[in-house]
Amino acid sequence: MSANQKVLVCLDGSNLFHAISSLGSKDNHYRINYQALLDLFEKEVGTVVKKFYFSAEPAGKIRDDRAKYVRCLKSMGLDVRSVPLKVKHQKCKGCGADFDTFVEKGVDVALSCEALRYGYQGLATAIVIVSGSGVYLPIVEALQGAGIFVVIASFKQHCTVSEDLWTKADKTIDLSNYVEDLRLKFEPKEQPKSPKAISEAIQDKSPYDNP
Repeated sequence: MSANQKVLVCLDGSNLFHAISSLGSKDNHYRINYQALLDLFEKEVGTVVKKFYFSAEPAGKIRDDRAKYVRCLKSMGLDVRSVPLKVKHQKCKGCGADFDTFVEKGVDVALSCEALRYGYQGLATAIVIVSGSGVYLPIVEALQGAGIFVVIASFKQHCTVSEDLWTKADKTIDLSNYVEDLRLKFEPKEQPKSPKAISEAIQDKSPYDNP
């Protein structure tokens, strides 16, 4: 791909969540290094001019851990767009008890609208859709009809990916081949020094050392 490409990256947060769940375990959660992911797209596709992260959220106040997660995404320049989760009332077929479940509606529409806007307004010449959902197939075809180069990226070996979508894309990136490269690694925190160690360091310090 040419470095002159203007690339729009659209991340489907829900689709990524399911892939991440299969990559990790209860005691060893897999976390994505989103900066490494964006760097990969810079290398494989072209200059990223805009990046979106689409997700669904329960109504009401966002949990503190979720708010921190969103702040981290924004610090990397990701434009985070959230749609409210819908509540669906259901009845248990076994016992007849009523219960509510959350249903995600609208993430695909929000992602598709931005992809089409950037494509048809000439704001991007290539669009990366990070998802394997077949719901995006009509959007891919519409973008290609406008001369936009479409890339589908997904952890193909770790989540369900529509073969029609995978085949239709101008380029595909199987993120499963970069699992370790994209893993967010945490550096161990430096242990606080004991008062004795601090005292010894002060005594050993030369008066000519920089403060």
